Order: sequence, then structure tokens, then C-alpha cells
Amino acid sequence: MIERALPKVNAHELAGATLILGCYGGIDTFSDLIIGKRFESAQPLKYQNLNARLMHLRTRTFEAARRIAARQVW
Repeated sequence: MIERALPKVNAHELAGATLILGCYGGIDTFSDLIIGKRFESAQPLKYQNLNARLMHLRTRTFEAARRIAARQVW
């Protein structure tokens, strides 16, 4: 879904923000994504850092999309 949303976001279409918001919540969505599973046992700090960064970016993306969808910014 993010792949479909990016061209719309780049074109400043409100539908892009709406599609991005649709990637969050529910089961097996962007909210549940975990990266670097191969590092979980051997390099737990790397695993934690990767996912902390992902969480930060995911939160910033959600907040930006929410503000755009609410027409607070663009």
C-alpha cells in the first residue's frame, strides 16, 4: 500500500496521506513490522537499535500523514 501511496504523496494528493494512514493499525500492518530478526540473538543491541529507528520513523510518518489528512499542513 505504501508503494501506491508514494506517487500520490509526491503529487501532493490528499489520497496519499489517507493511503499511508491505512498502513497502520490492525494485524499484520506496517505497525507490526519488525526488521533485523537475524540479529535478535547474535547482536541484540543492533536488533534493538534497528527497530527503535524504525519505530521513530514510523511514528513521524504517521504523525505527518495524520496532519495532512486533517488538512493542518501540506
